[in-house]
Amino acid sequence: MSPKTVKEVHIAAARNFFEWAVENKFLIENPVKDVKIRVPKNYQPDQGRAFKDDEARLILSESLRPRSKRTTACYVAALRWTPWLCAYSGARVNEITQLRGIDVFSVEVNGETVWVMHITPEAGNTKSNAERKVLLHRHLVEQGFPEFARSRGEGPLFYDPKLARGGGRANPQYAKVGSKIGDWVRDIGVKDPKVQPNHGRRHTFQRIALSARLDPETRDAIKGHAPWTEGEKYGGNPPMDAKWREIQLLPRFPFVLPTGPAPKLRSHAKKAVPAGAEAPKPGRPPKRRKVLAEAAE
Repeated sequence: MSPKTVKEVHIAAARNFFEWAVENKFLIENPVKDVKIRVPKNYQPDQGRAFKDDEARLILSESLRPRSKRTTACYVAALRWTPWLCAYSGARVNEITQLRGIDVFSVEVNGETVWVMHITPEAGNTKSNAERKVLLHRHLVEQGFPEFARSRGEGPLFYDPKLARGGGRANPQYAKVGSKIGDWVRDIGVKDPKVQPNHGRRHTFQRIALSARLDPETRDAIKGHAPWTEGEKYGGNPPMDAKWREIQLLPRFPFVLPTGPAPKLRSHAKKAVPAGAEAPKPGRPPKRRKVLAEAAE
């Protein structure tokens, strides 16, 4: 990990947690209050890179593969639509996995009906707590995404709140879905450690948008980047007709329907067994009642 990530994410999270523990009298003092991470002044974090053409095509193609009946309907939908929505919008993966049916609707632009996905902090979380409306590429509409969104009602598209298991603000359900999407990208064959399995799609969008010569200000507004200059901040977000004009400049992403056996997906829930401890037996974990009964004995 980069020193910047350790300092601003991991150490900061630990410091806040232990500070809470001190305030609630679980601890006498914060054990990490004096921990410091030095980040070089000229440090430039590695922002990763875009997917290669064959990697991008593989991800979109594998998203169309039929799923096992044991896979939940929400996760099937996430695998089907999240890669495509990220590809045509440059959105962050969790901005997509938190989408609700109510966030997908149609508007009139120059007399034409176009579809919009509303990325809003009301659905979960966004960078800088900002919202934006992203117009859907015609290819997404032709594939049937608006019909799918309407079929889900007004609630979440890619997770079921009734199936929540733990988690909370720090690790909400939509973030767990995004993490699983990243694991899936690795499993199907995108192994290059220099490309991030989810964030690489934003780099890919940027590369393609540059090739298609999208207007820089509108391009950044579509993918949720802050304006580069003070001048660009004037006037607010680009109007809908400008966004629609630029979205149509994006070429259609190529794909092939997957054939042959599906890639073998790993279990990402395996935990390391401490030295000297007995490895757990294969099979389902014991039921909670049985564990509590054994503990009582």
